[in-house]
Amino acid sequence: MISLFSNMEQNSSSAMNTLKGVAISAVLINHYFNLNITGNYTGFANLAISIFFVLSGYGMSFSLRRRFGDIFTASGVFRFYFDRAIRIFPLLWLAWLFQSAVTGEELSPWILAGVHGHEHYWFIPSLLHCYLLAPLLFLGMRKRRWLSAAIFLPLLLMVNSLGRTGIFPEGLIKSLLWINGEYRDMFFLHIFLFHVGMMLPYLMKPKLESSETKSRKFNIHFWSLAMLTLAFMIFLKYSTGDSTLAKGAWQILPLIPLTGLVYFGVSHSVVSRPLAFLGSISYAVYLFHPTLYRGVSIIGGYPMNSSLELSIVVGLFPVFLWLAWLLEELGNRIALALRQLSLEQNS
Repeated sequence: MISLFSNMEQNSSSAMNTLKGVAISAVLINHYFNLNITGNYTGFANLAISIFFVLSGYGMSFSLRRRFGDIFTASGVFRFYFDRAIRIFPLLWLAWLFQSAVTGEELSPWILAGVHGHEHYWFIPSLLHCYLLAPLLFLGMRKRRWLSAAIFLPLLLMVNSLGRTGIFPEGLIKSLLWINGEYRDMFFLHIFLFHVGMMLPYLMKPKLESSETKSRKFNIHFWSLAMLTLAFMIFLKYSTGDSTLAKGAWQILPLIPLTGLVYFGVSHSVVSRPLAFLGSISYAVYLFHPTLYRGVSIIGGYPMNSSLELSIVVGLFPVFLWLAWLLEELGNRIALALRQLSLEQNS
C-alpha cells in the first residue's frame, strides 16, 4: 500500500502543479480587475481557492503517511508543525514587508503571526487551520476514514446551522470571523475541502497505460470542463440574488465540478507545462502579486485601470514570475536550513 501511494504521489506532482496553475491564474486575473475596478478582492476567483484547499489536503495525505506510517507520536506531530511553519512564515513575512514598504500600510503583528488576515492574506490563517488539524484528521482516517468523513460532514452542517440561528454567543461568532473561521460564508468549509483532498488518494486507482490518442481526447474533455466550470462560477457569482437559496447555490454547487476537476486532473495526470510552472511557484505569486499591481500605480504614478498601467503590469510579469521563482527557492532554502539546524540541536 505504501509503495502504491508513493507511485501515485510521484505521478501526480505535475498534474497537481497544473491545477494550482489554473487556480492562481484565475486569482491573478480576478484580483487585477477587482483591485482596479472595485477596489477590493471579492470575486469569482475566491471559489478557485477551493482547488488549493483540496490539493493541499491531497498532498498532505502523502506527507503524513510518509512521516508517521503506523507510528503516531507527539514528537512527530511537533516536527510536522515546525516543518509547516518554516515553509509558510518566511515568505509571508517578506511579502508583508514588501507590501508595507510599497503601499505604506502599517505592519500587522496578527498577520505576521498567521492568526488574522485581511485582503488576500485571509488564505494564510485558513491554511494554517487545516495544517493544525491535519494530524488529527489523518489519525481518524488511517483505519476509519469513511467513519471520519461521515462524522465530519454532519458536524460541519450542524455547526453552520447553529451558527446562523443565533444559538452561539455573538462573541464566538465574531472570533470565528476574525480568525477567518469561515470560507465562502460557511464556517470551517476550508477544513472540509482539505479533508476531502486527504480522502482523494484512497478513492483513486493507479493510472493504467493508455494510448496517446485516448489521453489527448481526455485532456480536451478536461479543459472543456474547466472552461465550463469557470463560466459557471462567474454566472453564479454575478447572477444570483440575495436569497438563502441563491447564496447556497453560490456556496456549494460549484464545489462539485471543482472537486471533480481535481480528481480527474490528478488521476489522469493532465499536465500543461506553463501552468505547472506557474503552479510550482503559486505560493510566492499569490503573496506578492498585489504588490506588483499596486506598485506600478504607486511608484510609477500611472493611473489605475488605464491601458498604460495594464501594459506595464503585463510587461513586468515575466520578471515578476522569475522573482517569484527565486523567492520560492529562497523559501525552500531557508526551510531546509532551519530544519537541519533543528535536527542538529536535537541530536
